[in-house]
Amino acid sequence: EIEEYVPAAFELKAKTDKEEYIAGDTFKVNVDANYYFGAPVDGGTVEYTLVAQNYYFDKYQDEYFQFGKSWHDCFNDCYYGDKFLLRNKVDLDRQGHAAITQAIDFAKFFPKPEERSSKIFVLYVTARNSAGQSVSTQKSFIVHAGEYYLGLRSDNSFVGKDQPVKMKIKSVDTTGKPLGLDNVTLTYSRVRYEYNKRREVDGGYYYTWERKLDEKKKITLETDRDGNAEDEFVPPEKGEYEIAARGADKRGNVILSSYTVYVYGEGVASIKPT
Repeated sequence: EIEEYVPAAFELKAKTDKEEYIAGDTFKVNVDANYYFGAPVDGGTVEYTLVAQNYYFDKYQDEYFQFGKSWHDCFNDCYYGDKFLLRNKVDLDRQGHAAITQAIDFAKFFPKPEERSSKIFVLYVTARNSAGQSVSTQKSFIVHAGEYYLGLRSDNSFVGKDQPVKMKIKSVDTTGKPLGLDNVTLTYSRVRYEYNKRREVDGGYYYTWERKLDEKKKITLETDRDGNAEDEFVPPEKGEYEIAARGADKRGNVILSSYTVYVYGEGVASIKPT
């Protein structure tokens, strides 16, 4: 069956006051609804839904660094990190305009600290006039987890037991420009996986695993004016190691990055279940 094409009843636009934000900011989206003959949509409503997905920083191009969490830490469907945040509605004024404002509170939106990485927010907007006709649009924007990023890299991700791991640290601002910092914490931990048997609500017993970190070395360092620092670590045991960099900006936002190194040797080592 072929249905008659029905054009949109009016034009709907959504524009943010900035293209990018930092956790702790308040975003504002101006919504304008106008009929194609020029008159505003008077007396309508705007419904909106805000969702988030993970953003992977790629604005520093001179050399590869791991900014944010290592992809090794992602399990099952966490790669995109899609999450519903809120749904609400506002009224259009007589000029067909509405303003959507929202504080970007990462602690509220992402209760688990490990979820508070940089995000892409997507705002889905639907305007409806007094006759019940509706038009939808969407607007996306980047929300950085903090005022800067910490990057990690090593020349070797696989080394033998008692062989040195040479780490490079890079600090840059949200545009990718190198930035000197102090009070950056670098922690080296051996990773192990514990299996647990737990009884669920259906009465059945299920096996789950839990990732544990055994700290082996922790230092505080600073990066130079080009955003560079280096450190070296000799792993005492075979297995998987997480190297984590941590800092905090002036707003109190915590900046985290991690890098994975595998150390080989004789014997049995704990590995990530698949």
